[in-house]
Amino acid sequence: MTFAKPHVNEVTKRVALIAESEGMKITEDALAKLHEGCNGDLRQMITQLQMWSTDAKGKLLEGKGSRKTLPVPGPPRCPH
Repeated sequence: MTFAKPHVNEVTKRVALIAESEGMKITEDALAKLHEGCNGDLRQMITQLQMWSTDAKGKLLEGKGSRKTLPVPGPPRCPH
């Protein structure tokens, strides 16, 4: 059985819906950066949202700007 990686729009829409249902506000730019930083891994993106949610209720989460800069994880590192 072959599985296809979900399209970026599918993943970011789902994450935006989850964030909204948890009372979080997140910009499209932040969602794109989150997707990139988590390499499209939905589980990792949800975990990251969970970490941000502790202090983000009612705040606007942006990928850049002055309100709340998001610590997006970098790409995985390969062991040497």
